[in-house]
Order: sequence, then structure tokens, then C-alpha cells
Amino acid sequence: MSLPSYYTASTKERRDPPFNNLCDQCKKDFPPGQTWTWTRKCCEDIKNGTTVRISSTRKLIDSAKGGCHLCILILGAFHETFFAGTDGKIPGFDEGKYQLQAVQDIPGWTLKLFLDCPNLRRPSYLSFPSDDLRVDLLLLLLHDQPKEFNTGKGVWTLDTTRAGTISQMDSVQIDSVCNLGSSAIVQIKTWMEACQRDHQVCKNRQDIPFSATEPQFRLIDVGNGVESAVYLVYSGDIVGDFNYITLSHRWTEETDKTKLTRSNLHQYLTCMPYMDWPATFRQTISIARQLQIKYVWIDSLCIIQDPQDWAVQSQLMHRIYAGGVLNLAGVATPTMANGLQLHRDPLEISPCILSGRVPEYGTSVRYFLCWRPNEFKDRVDNSPLYKRGWTFQERLLSKRSVHFGPQLYWECAALHASETFPIGVDTPDQPTFVDDFVQRLKTQLQTPRQGVDKAQAARDLHSIWCSIVRFYSKTELTNESDRLVAISGIATSIMNLYAFQSDDYIAATWKPCLPEQLLWARDENCSHWSKDKGNFDYVPSWSWASCSGRTRFTKINFRPPSGRTYLIRVDSIGDFEKPADIPQKEAMLLGGNLISVVFKPEIWKRRRSERNFYVAASEVHKNTSSNSQILIELDRPVPSCISHTKLLPVWNELGTIEGLFLGLMKEASNEVAVYRRLGYFICQSHDLYGEAGVCVNELETERNLQIMPLFVLV
Repeated sequence: MSLPSYYTASTKERRDPPFNNLCDQCKKDFPPGQTWTWTRKCCEDIKNGTTVRISSTRKLIDSAKGGCHLCILILGAFHETFFAGTDGKIPGFDEGKYQLQAVQDIPGWTLKLFLDCPNLRRPSYLSFPSDDLRVDLLLLLLHDQPKEFNTGKGVWTLDTTRAGTISQMDSVQIDSVCNLGSSAIVQIKTWMEACQRDHQVCKNRQDIPFSATEPQFRLIDVGNGVESAVYLVYSGDIVGDFNYITLSHRWTEETDKTKLTRSNLHQYLTCMPYMDWPATFRQTISIARQLQIKYVWIDSLCIIQDPQDWAVQSQLMHRIYAGGVLNLAGVATPTMANGLQLHRDPLEISPCILSGRVPEYGTSVRYFLCWRPNEFKDRVDNSPLYKRGWTFQERLLSKRSVHFGPQLYWECAALHASETFPIGVDTPDQPTFVDDFVQRLKTQLQTPRQGVDKAQAARDLHSIWCSIVRFYSKTELTNESDRLVAISGIATSIMNLYAFQSDDYIAATWKPCLPEQLLWARDENCSHWSKDKGNFDYVPSWSWASCSGRTRFTKINFRPPSGRTYLIRVDSIGDFEKPADIPQKEAMLLGGNLISVVFKPEIWKRRRSERNFYVAASEVHKNTSSNSQILIELDRPVPSCISHTKLLPVWNELGTIEGLFLGLMKEASNEVAVYRRLGYFICQSHDLYGEAGVCVNELETERNLQIMPLFVLV
């Protein structure tokens, strides 16, 4: 079975798209202008609502092909949530059924869609849980009369006043069959002007100007018209202030054919044969010209692709993206789009308007808007582009971004918007309308921090970094050696924001909150675990960046006011005399109470390949009366060469101890012992009572921290 493609609409202009057209089944469930009888049952069971429809997926497909606007939205919701990135051929989908359940919302309903396809044979790379195939639509009340928008299109305004808010949500039904045309340029200009004029948080951003002593970066001069020559220029040669556009894109074979090299640098400084470039690059130039922005920055064309120039220019990339007036990004699946351009069926992206009589909203006919609230998350946040590690930094540091998908999506620190919701969604009681992660971090990174004391700065820093690592660690890199450099621009921005020093940041970890940042663990859904060998050539084991795949900090709330005690002392990182065979500059000299964990060989052989396991307190020491256990989570399978292991308590908060599980790398003789992190552990403090004849609480005084034995962690 092949789902109707979301992206293969005919390029033929459709003068009057049959918006809001319904099939017989939808007319029965939502009779136009008539009473919706199921709404009464919703009022009787506010929590669970009522079932509006149970029908076959075969009928859904046929109705969508027949032009039913609502069925197109339902089918599209299933496709985008569960089958995005496929060719639409999902065996077994047309043999199932689905349920539409309405739960009362204010003002309107959440339409819960449950998919039941026992014979569904999904591709192996789709990871959604088969027992919870659910997606939601929203059906909310509109004002009675549409108003006119400045583009001349009809605009429908949601009645958010009934939800207790004073915000305005305008929705537009789009009639264009292409996401890139004259109307798109008008919309981008409108968003840019509003951001530069009205968004205080965006205007507060304090960019650091390039000085004359810093390395120059290159830009592409695209001229002012379609006949203008295109060539490279150096930023230092441009007189006065200038604006430029940046581009986030995925590298392809075509990218390699046009990249900047030492051999074509002289030619590119004179003339660049841009008509031979990939579609994404040509379209970027066209957009810049239409926006009357003279310069463009594209990494493969502005950085010489060799180690020498890359080493210099990669250190400027955070400044380059942050300094651009606008970033363009193609978020559609590459096979579905021609560069940034994508043809579309207006019915697949436009909300559907339904009319009916609902006693709760009076006796007259009322209008309701139906759409998918998680569209931004599914089509932007979960797009193939943002699975790349480099683009995470590009997106976060850019002032403003336009994402090119089935429709245009706008993003800045103040606004998420789209063509169908051009002034955005701003409803505090409906936080699921948009995923605000990037917006929240952009706001934090663009808000001046003058006058913040060091303690508060450290708390803010840890909170921001927890979120950054949580999302960045999910991304993928072609070269694991880029794991640190692909996030270094964000780190540099944070240093400038909080006035930290460069040596406060090491191995993707921050010294002002180091004990908290040592406490991290692998995400339980990480698929890289069994194959992870550790990025130890580039990153020390104690840093989360030594792992490929999802990681998370366990201490998100930084330094509670009471009940918390550190159990380690960090003497230095890198700047001490290390054993001759430990060259890493990130080696850490620590003081702490190392507690032996002795496994029988046959048990250790099994456990070192388990993602997590429990150790009985009695295995740690003999003096405990506790029957409880210590949870150990491994960072990756442990090499067979490591057999001696230790627990290092790092933090005690209200009787709960968290720490590191270490493996001995080098015995102590005349020098200190050397350990490597193997994982993370958590237990109750009484589980470690009696070790070395003392209670762990007795180790928590400043005096005892000073006399703890020293060792090296690499």
C-alpha cells in the first residue's frame, strides 16, 4: 500500500482548492451547520471524552484520494508521525483500522487518533512503539467572522479568549502549490520586518564585532540582480556595515563537486559558476537577491576544504552564524524536494474549517478550525537536517531562521510561525502547540547577563548546558572527531554571555559546576550503546562527549539550598605532572573515597556487557545490614582488559548518593593510580555505610575532603 504522498502534488496551479470539502463519513460525524450529537457525551466524561468514529484505514485512504479535507489531515498526521522519511509504501497499513476519540478542550476538543494495524510491516529504521500508535489533532472554536490579512488572504482567528488568554491565533488556508515563490518572499520579508521592529529579545542580542586583528572570513557577493556576477570577497574588504544570509544544508556528492579548494580559490575570487551549483545554493542566491541582501555565506564555498583553513575558519563559525541577518534551512526529506523548493497540495498543509451547532457555544452555527498542533516539531525538529550535529549549533546561534518544508516555518527567539499560522501560536494553556526548546535556549543565549553573581551564573549555566547536551547528543556526526568542535561555538557564546574564561570550559564540560557535570548517564533508548567504543582519542572518559548517542545529566537542579554535599575534591585538570603514558591534557587529578567492587570472574564477564545491573550492598563491603542494591549503568561495554573496579561517590543529596563507576588502568606505585570512567551509579547512603570503617557522612566535611587520597581520571 502506498500512502498518498505529502510532497508530490501537481505543479499545475489550482485556482480554487476545495478547502473544507468532506466525505460522507465526515459529514455524518461533523454535519455542516447541524448539531454535533457526540459533543454531549464529551461533556459527560470530560477526562476520557467519547468515540466519534471507528473506521478502516482503507476507507481513510480512499476518502483522502477523493478530496476530503479532514481525511487528508488525518492520513497526513499518521504519515508524518509514524512514517516520515519513507516512500509511502507501508505494507499492512491499508489492512488496519483507526479510532477517532474526542476529548473536551477549551475552547473545543482534542481529537485523539489511534492506529490499529496488526499486519503493519514497518521498515526497521522506524522506531516508534507499536503498542502506542496515537497522534492528536486540535479542533478549536473560531471567531464568527474571518478578517482580512495584509497579504489579501482570508484569515481565521481562534477564539482564545474563552481559554482565559488574551493572545491571538490567526490561521490562513494556503492556495499556493509551491513553497518557494513570490508569496514566500513577501512572507519572509514580513516576518523579518516584524522581528527587527517588535521583538525586544531579538533586538537585545549583543553581537561581538570582528576586530581588525582577527582572521577574515569569506562571503559570496551575489550582487543586486539576476544578471549580477557572483564571486568571493573577504569580510575585511567590505566597507561599512553589511548584512548576509547563512545556509544550513546537508552535504551531498554535488557539494563536493563545487567546494572551495586551493586550486579554484583564485577563480572564485573573480567569478563563481553558480549556475552549475546544486539547487539549494542557486535558490539561496535567488532568495538573497529578492530580499535585497547582497552577501551569502555557505560553508563548503567559503571555507577552503583542507585542514589548515578549516582549523581557522571553524573557530569563527559561531560568530558567522550569529552575525547573519537570516539563516535558510531545508528541512524536507531530500528525495521529496528540489533543494529548498517543494511542490505541495494545499489541502495537506492548510487547516480544515468545520461548521456545526454545539449547545455549549450557543444556538447559532459556529466555526471550528482543525489542524495538527505538533507539525512544527515533526517537520522541523525531527527533520533529517537537524539530525546532524553541526546544524544543531547553526540553528541555535542564528538570529532568525526560515525552514523550507511543505510550508515555510519561521523561528527566532520570540516567535515560531508558519504560512498557515503567520503570527505564530501563543497560548500559555496549550504548551504542546509548539516545541519551545530552541526558542527557550535562543532567549537564554540572547539575554544580557550583566551583574549576575558567579553562583547564579553557575546555576544558569548548568541548566542551559543540561538542555543543550540532552538535544545535541541525539545528533549524528560523520566524523566523531568533530564531537567537541561542533558544539564549541555554543560554548564560546556562553563564555561571552557570562564572562567566563576559556579555561572554565574543557572537554564539553564546565568547571564552575564540575561535580554536577560529572554525573551523567546514557539514555535508555540509545541505540549506539553496544557498538560504542568510546571517543577516547578526542575526549576523556569523564566527559559525556566520550559517548556516541544520547546522554543526559542526572543533576538538572543545580545546588539545592540544603541537604547536598560534595564527596570529591578536584585538584586540577591537565596542569599537573602525569604518568608518562597518560598524555591527555584533560586528565583530572581527583581526591575521593574509592570503594572496591569485587566481582567473581564469571559474573563480571556477563555484567560488563550489560547496559545496567544491580550490585548488592553486601558485595561492596561486609559491615552493612542493608539488603538494598546499588544501580550501576555502564557507558558502553567494558573491555575485557579491565577487571579491577571502584565506586567513586560524587554527591550526596538527602541520603541519595550518586557517583562514578571506575576501572583501574594503571596501578599506583611511586605515582598515583589511573582510572577510566566505566559508568554511573546511584544508591542510598546507608548502602555504603561502613566502608573503610566510617559512615559516608563522615567524609563530607571540608577537612576530610582535603585528606582524601589522590588519583587520576582520564
